[in-house]
Formats: sequence, C-alpha cells, structure tokens
Amino acid sequence: MPVLKRRQFEAVPWPPNLKADDHVFYLPITNEVFTTHEAFFQRQITLNSMVWSCERTGKSGLTYEEALESEKNAQEALETFPDNFGRPILYLVENLSLRGRLDDLVNDIYYFVKDRYFVGEEVTYMENQKKKNARVLGVSFEGEDFTDALNAENVADSPKKPSSCAKRGELRMGSPENYAYTVQIIGEGGLEDDSGVREKVSHNDLSRTRTVSSRSRLKLFLKNSCKPNGERLTVKRALIDEYGLEELSWNDVFGGPLAIFPRTPLMPRGPPKGTPRPPRKTDDGLPIPGSVEKVEKPEAGVENTPNGTLVEQQPAKKPRGRPKGSVNAQKRINASEGCVSAQKASAKMTKKKTDKAKSEKVRREIEKQQEELQTTFQQARRVGLEDVSRWEQEERLLSLDEIAELKQAIRTARERR
Repeated sequence: MPVLKRRQFEAVPWPPNLKADDHVFYLPITNEVFTTHEAFFQRQITLNSMVWSCERTGKSGLTYEEALESEKNAQEALETFPDNFGRPILYLVENLSLRGRLDDLVNDIYYFVKDRYFVGEEVTYMENQKKKNARVLGVSFEGEDFTDALNAENVADSPKKPSSCAKRGELRMGSPENYAYTVQIIGEGGLEDDSGVREKVSHNDLSRTRTVSSRSRLKLFLKNSCKPNGERLTVKRALIDEYGLEELSWNDVFGGPLAIFPRTPLMPRGPPKGTPRPPRKTDDGLPIPGSVEKVEKPEAGVENTPNGTLVEQQPAKKPRGRPKGSVNAQKRINASEGCVSAQKASAKMTKKKTDKAKSEKVRREIEKQQEELQTTFQQARRVGLEDVSRWEQEERLLSLDEIAELKQAIRTARERR
C-alpha cells in the first residue's frame, strides 16, 4: 500500500449501523465511506497531494493514485524477475556481502553480474551468428588466482601486484575474460540432449536481457528481498527458506576462487558505549547525586598545578624587529615559486575531484530517469514493443524529444492492435 509519513495507508472503516437511506460520501479509489462532506473533502485533498511514497520502490513526491500505479508496476517487475538469476544473487548477499547501505550493495551486485553468468541461469548463446536459448551448466576459472595476488598486496616488501584481478572499489574477483562456461542449448519445446552441450564458451558469446540486470531492476529486487540486520543487509527469512540458500555453496552458483566482497557495515549512530554523559541537574541548577560528572577542560590561559590549584598563564612576549637568520631575497623568490606550484597542484586535484563528482551526478540522474520511465517501458511491452533498448539504457540521459518519440510509438502500436 502507498506510504504516508513512513506509515502504510490504512483505509477508514465504514461507519457502523449504516442504513440504506443514509446520505454518505463514497471514495471508490480507497473504498471509504464518509458521513460528512468535510471529512470526504479533506480525504480527497490528501489523496491528490504529492506527499505519498511507493512502498516497493521508495519513490516519493507522488499522489496516492500515482503511488498505487508505481506499486503495481513494481510488483509486475518482481514477479517476472527470473528465479535462476535471483537465487544466486541472494546467495551472494546472504553469504559474502557485508554492506549497510542499499546503494553500495546494488553497485557490488551490478559489477558482479556484468559480463558474468551464474550456474543454472538461462541465457542467450550466439553460435554461428545465430541466437539460441541455453542454460549455464558450469563455470571454470582459467586465470591467475587473484587471492594470491591480494595476499601479496598485504606484504610491504613484495613486488608482486594483482595483474588479473578486476575490481570496483574493494570488490575483488577475476575479470570476465578469465571465466569459461559450459552451456546446454535448449531446443524447441525445451528439448535438451548431449549434442547441445558446448564447453569453454566465452562471456562474449553469452548475453542476458539487459533490463533484468539493470541497476534500477537490481535495486528494486534487493530492496524488496533484503532487510537491515544490525550492521548489514541480509536476505529475508522467508526467501532464505524459499530458495534454499542455506543448502547452496559457492560452486553451486559460480566457479573459481571465492569472490572477495567489500566490508562496509552500517555505523551505529550516537556516542560510543561507555562515553560519560553530562550530570543531570535539579531545577536549582545543582547536580543530582550519583549522576555522571562531566570532565571540564580548564579555560584558555589557565593551567593546572601539581597541587590542584589554577594559575593564570602569562602570555609570551613577541620579539621585535626582523628575526635572526631571516631569508634573503632569493629565498623569498624560491618560496614564492614553490607556493605557485603548490597552488597549481591543488587546482589540478580540485578539478579532478569536480570532474568525478559531475560524472557521479550524471550517473545518478540517468539512473533516476530510467527508474521513472519503468512504467512507460512496461506500457510499451504490453502493446507489443519488445525492443525498447534505444530508450532503456544506462549510457546517457534521454532528451524530451526522445521520450516523446517513445510515447508516440506506444500510441501508434496501441492503435494498430
């Protein structure tokens, strides 16, 4: 149900003892009945205000009707999320990940599944320029063991560096080129036989539906599959039992050396345990006996003596004139040149940080736009527009003309049906 002020909407129960000839005001969208026009009108104002949030996606600034539509589309997307893709993802979250923030977790999973495929996942296999449905039977690792290279990084005097370790942030695993796949081609009617087995298949010959592994779809799936549990996000208990995650091992979902996920637990708020608090005081300003005393630092200009008394410090006298051994003119010029070089280096570093911040901002804007257009993409597929990859992508922001063109294509396809 839509959320208002962090609470799920609950419809007002019908008034008791209603009679057939009572004059009431009915709201179809919420199935509520009001006996006064004032309450009815106030409810309409609330429903039409942009103060609602979608429980499934977390999208805010919606009307009640828009929140309902968003939840409907999100539920449809969750129901079509493939189990053979979702099950191994939840295994990674439950057994290998230690993230406290959802966005960090989404980034880790997105990087993992990019150009990598799980055991049991149904994919598209390109053979002799023809696309065929296939299922991954196994994954083998043919590169250098990146765990050894990672251990070498921790040795200060070791010249060895990880050469084949792909990473994003702290996520460590082999690059896509280091993995080979064994796949089973699925024939017409779901027919599978030994003649359809292919070994040592490169990731370049495999693909999955782009919409399934997009950041927005992964975020929707993880948001509705995980819950905070102390310092990290874990899988909901019902899904652990449904998918049998406790019975899975690493080789059941992937292959090669175990991936090393980053560990950024959610930090607790407030002061650390054991931190003394200021003493509680009575109305007269006196400390309550037994309360924790606050240790106060001496004021500036006052120091503690060994016997516990306070002595006022005398300010140090400043010397007059030029100090002995002052730099000459040439040294002042060199210092000035060094200052200019430092300023240039600082400006270069600032520009680099600014460019990185702009790139991250653009990425967030693209992700937000794609998430907002999920409803439109769903409408396009319902009217028969299967290929919407021109608009559903993560490389750039769509212009208003491109969005209008997509909506026009939807209207045209709807008229043809």
